[in-house]
Amino acid sequence: MRSKSIIVPVVIAGLIGIILSSGCSRYMAPKESADTQTPGYTDLNERKIPGEAARLSIEDTSPADKDFSVREEIRRSYPLNPGATVFVNRIGGNVKIETADIDRAEVLLVRLAKKKDDLQFRQFSVEQSAENLTIRVMNDERSLFSSISSLLPEVRHRVFLRVPKNIVLEATRISGDLTAGQIEGRIDFRGISGRVKVDRAFGQSEIYNIDGDTDITFAPLNGRGIEVGGIAGNVTLRFEGEVNADLRMRSVAGEFKNEIGNVSAKEGNSRSGWVQTQIGTGGPEISIRSISGNVTLSKAGHIENRKQTGQD
Repeated sequence: MRSKSIIVPVVIAGLIGIILSSGCSRYMAPKESADTQTPGYTDLNERKIPGEAARLSIEDTSPADKDFSVREEIRRSYPLNPGATVFVNRIGGNVKIETADIDRAEVLLVRLAKKKDDLQFRQFSVEQSAENLTIRVMNDERSLFSSISSLLPEVRHRVFLRVPKNIVLEATRISGDLTAGQIEGRIDFRGISGRVKVDRAFGQSEIYNIDGDTDITFAPLNGRGIEVGGIAGNVTLRFEGEVNADLRMRSVAGEFKNEIGNVSAKEGNSRSGWVQTQIGTGGPEISIRSISGNVTLSKAGHIENRKQTGQD
């Protein structure tokens, strides 16, 4: 009986080893290939990324991380039509999105690891067309070990984009700060573990489940609504021009600061727990709920003017 009790664990351990080795084989790093345009550059993730290496106008100026000294960069440029959707998902680090009057997307993807072999895990995936650009990190956790993430080495990510202003921007499951320039289409941010800042938003905006401060400047609303909820931090909403909107708030733990003025109580409050007010003559709905910090509504000039005067 004792011999059987010894053999069984050994057999199980052997099976686990086989599953681990076979399960990880598809993530072996591709053979390194030198980028002829950028000296010293190798792209371990290249076989999964469409397109060829490109020269970009964006760079990673983040401070070096001495603990994660192994670095990989992927540089791409893709045609992207105005009105296209840009989707960023499951990124383990900061995401920075610059915008301009262009018809292309410049993409700089950075991965950082403690040792070179770790880069076979947590690789980037890019799907692109003229109407869509999707950037995500692939999920290495599978089958028996899907819930044991500690078995996988830590790989950190940084995403830098330069895209047209007229896009729809969606971002989910970001473990870092998310900053964006002028976005003329809809924005939808969910599950961000970091600070969120948008220089200028034109379209309908939905911001949910943010673990950090949220600071967004809005162009005149023109019928487009705003939804903000589940924010573990302060919320600052800045508005350009005259503001006419219907404001609903619920479960704000911090202080509410109205720097816009021209706010009056709205009659016919039929929703329990909601405070409903009217800004100006009323208009698009601004919904704010479940905020752990302060909420500030303030006036703002154009982002270009604020930069020139050194504000913000």
